Amino acid sequence: MKKNKNIINIFLLAIFLTSFLTFFSCGTNNKEEESDTGITLSYTCPMHPQIISHTPSTCPVCGMDLVVFDKNNQDEFLTLGPEQILLANIQTMAIGKNGTDAVRILNGKISNNETAVKYISSRINGRIEELYVNEEGRIVKKGQPILKLYSEELAALQNELKISAEQIKAFPDNQRFKEIYEAAVHKLKLYGISENQINAIEENKNPQPFFTIHASESGTVTNLLVREGNYVSAGEEIMRIEDFSTLWVEIEVYPNELEMIKKEMKIKAVFPATGDREYDLKIDFIAPEIIPGTQLTKIRGNIKNTDGLLLPGSQAKILLKGDVGKGNLIIPQNAIINESSGSHVWIEFEPGKFEAREVTTGITGNNTAEILSGLSEGDKLVISGAYLLYSEYILKRGKHPINN
Repeated sequence: MKKNKNIINIFLLAIFLTSFLTFFSCGTNNKEEESDTGITLSYTCPMHPQIISHTPSTCPVCGMDLVVFDKNNQDEFLTLGPEQILLANIQTMAIGKNGTDAVRILNGKISNNETAVKYISSRINGRIEELYVNEEGRIVKKGQPILKLYSEELAALQNELKISAEQIKAFPDNQRFKEIYEAAVHKLKLYGISENQINAIEENKNPQPFFTIHASESGTVTNLLVREGNYVSAGEEIMRIEDFSTLWVEIEVYPNELEMIKKEMKIKAVFPATGDREYDLKIDFIAPEIIPGTQLTKIRGNIKNTDGLLLPGSQAKILLKGDVGKGNLIIPQNAIINESSGSHVWIEFEPGKFEAREVTTGITGNNTAEILSGLSEGDKLVISGAYLLYSEYILKRGKHPINN
């Protein structure tokens, strides 16, 4: 009985070993799944073509189901029939230099031209007897009387001039009297008294303790610091005059946008106060540092305000345009597929045959983009359906159309 039981155990063990070896053999010989036709299948992720598997599974990056692709097809282009092109809504256009501009819009603001600001101050102590320009916003011309100042110090200097002038008349050969007279004239000139005023003082028997201050520059009075009856000291500011014929436009940009902007570069600006009119703007300053608390830097340009319509503080739109005249092409922005590794477009190089073309872009904006390299005039560009071609290529080839 015991002998029969041992025979049965040996028989069962033999069956188990046979089944295990058969299973192991099958596992090692079928690493790759085969289709019904015997062709080996490969799978990839539509979003991550670097993921390749020989069995159906999911993408370890995004979790999408892997799809079948033909790894034996090595063509670098796609071929689509007329029905496929129609169903996918593939539209193309011939690239030409038609003068259309690629425009990037930046925000700016008009500010005062600080180099055109002048301060008028008194050169002598005195009291303001009359203020001829008594309100801010007034436009003055160079040489125009600004105010009349009463000064006892000025009266004393006039007396000194008159006495020295009479001494020279009495003793024309006396060198000492000549030096005293020249010193009195020099003092008056230092106080802003003109040659004609000095001659009038000499002819007037009674000294006049009044002194008229004139505008040193033409412009608009933007800050009036005194009133009639005020006493002012030598060197004290009386008013500020600004010339608004030339203004500054300050523009805030990100550092990566500076590669499109050069010093002395001429660009266009539009202001709400003037509608769609475009002004020429010349870049003359690029800040060497970041504005504190931001990720922006500042550039600045001069603009002529010949008609007086532009006012400091007004907003501005700065138009950076692609230069078609230098041979650069302008294409629709939605035709470009942008990725971290670069940008590419799709070209129909023969009827029904499409290939990816790597491009370098310049100024982009306003739904257009400037192409610096990668395309030529006359290329047939895919302007609708580029992403479908991109996905189709990955599905059929299992690799990126450019970075492979």
